[in-house]
Amino acid sequence: MTRSHFSDELAQAYVDGALSDREAERCSEHARTCAECRLLVESYRALASDLEALPSLEPELDFTRSVMAVIDEKEHAAAVSAATRSGWWGSPRSPPPRCSSASAPTPGRPR
Repeated sequence: MTRSHFSDELAQAYVDGALSDREAERCSEHARTCAECRLLVESYRALASDLEALPSLEPELDFTRSVMAVIDEKEHAAAVSAATRSGWWGSPRSPPPRCSSASAPTPGRPR
C-alpha cells in the first residue's frame, strides 16, 4: 500500500470503517506519510459529515399514488399516440380506454 496512492473505493471504505483492522492500520500509516492520500481521506470524511447533517425527509403519504398516476397518464398518452399513428384503433379520434393501476386486478385475488 505504501507504494501507491489510495483508490477512491479504498479511501471511502477506510472512512466508512469497512476495512479489516489490519487494512485500516495500513491505511492509517500510509495517510500519515502521504499528503495526497491524507487529503483524499479528509475530503471523504468532510463529505460523510455533511451528508450526516442533512435532514431526513419522509415522502408524503400519497407519494406512491401520485407517482403511479403520472406513470398511468404517460402510458395512456403513449398508447394513444401509437394507436393513432398505426391506425389500428380506428379513427384518430377514438383513443384506447383508460386503465388505472388502482383498478387493476391483483393476481390470485378475486375482484
